[in-house]
Amino acid sequence: MNQSDTLRRRALLKGAGMFGLSAALPHAAWAKAQPYPGARTVLADLVKSGALPGAMGSVGRKKTPDILPAGSIDFDRQVAPDAHTLWRIYSMTKPVVGIAAMILVGEGKLRLDQPVADIIPAFAKPMVLVDPKNSLDAAPAKNVMTVGQLMTHTSGMASLFQDSGPIVAEISRLGLSSSRRWRDQPAPENPVQGLEDFTARLASLPLSSEPGTQWRYSFGLDLLGRILEIVEGKPFETVLREKLFEPLGMNETFFQTPANRANDLATIYTLQDGKPVALDKGPDSVFLKPPAYVSGGHGLISSAHDYDRFLAMLANDGTLGKNRVMPAATARLAMSDMLSPQIDRTSIIVPGCHGFGAGGALGGMGLNKDSFGWFGLGGTIGWVDKAQKTRGGFWVQYMMTSTQISPQSDFIRALYNDLGAA
Repeated sequence: MNQSDTLRRRALLKGAGMFGLSAALPHAAWAKAQPYPGARTVLADLVKSGALPGAMGSVGRKKTPDILPAGSIDFDRQVAPDAHTLWRIYSMTKPVVGIAAMILVGEGKLRLDQPVADIIPAFAKPMVLVDPKNSLDAAPAKNVMTVGQLMTHTSGMASLFQDSGPIVAEISRLGLSSSRRWRDQPAPENPVQGLEDFTARLASLPLSSEPGTQWRYSFGLDLLGRILEIVEGKPFETVLREKLFEPLGMNETFFQTPANRANDLATIYTLQDGKPVALDKGPDSVFLKPPAYVSGGHGLISSAHDYDRFLAMLANDGTLGKNRVMPAATARLAMSDMLSPQIDRTSIIVPGCHGFGAGGALGGMGLNKDSFGWFGLGGTIGWVDKAQKTRGGFWVQYMMTSTQISPQSDFIRALYNDLGAA
């Protein structure tokens, strides 16, 4: 057992009463004594099912969030998850990048209606697929692709998640499938060499639909990362650090896990024949190495502590403590429905979604209609609900292609029931 694990175990034992783990209390009294009993039950049942080693909730209603841990971060490492456990947050990266872009909008460095081609000329003459399901034949786009469309998934760009046909093979051929690959995946023949190279390849890809006509999950937030570094004249990672991570005290959010935090990274699983199989273990994770490119769409690792600070800033209209990160009006705009009336919303992938803002949805998955947040392919979800003065997070690590597990909505409903009961 290394020093990090030892300290965690001691902290867990010392804080047993706080987390409801004391064996001195009968189970019924223990359950009644804990806040958020319904949400805790969802987490405990998930672990009890054997599908995952652990799960965790975070609930922010004051300065420091309440942490609801269950199980461990790995079947082999009996370490309880806590506020500083590291998680692959995947698409929960998108709201972070969307908000960073909105900060530049608030500073007058970007406009939502600004053509992408103003910043990256390679997007000056996009082509749109004529028959997406059967051919790569394309015709010139009639509409202009804008910065605002990138953060709201209305730019017309294709993706692996909502497209089919030849465009999917073309995405893979260009090496745009992911910024990382699992250990057992073969190396691409022509790997992407950084964000600038990624952007150049993306510019050669035809669009699936006309810009500004329909919501379609896309590479928009990845491209937005490149725009941020061009506008600021600094690497994308530096822009995020200076605009968000440092002002908010987010010291546990990175595109590459530091070696000294490897044991804090939870293992991610998938299900094979109904049984959990580890895809990537913390101590020897592929996230300990640099990605092929820094992805604004799915690249970040973070902790509940850090992401809650991001959400708390949004809940306070752009401020955290004495630090104002963005103008209040800009923060409110970022969390509002930024989709124009003519947008076809039928393809939005969150059931019950009320609209879409800067990288995140409004409502859906059991949330109030004006809540702002997004989820990740690894099972996590984070949101801010200003009406209920609540920010929340659900923290697990499994690939959501394992459809046998779908506890996010169960957790959210149980949590809101708990809050109503309170």
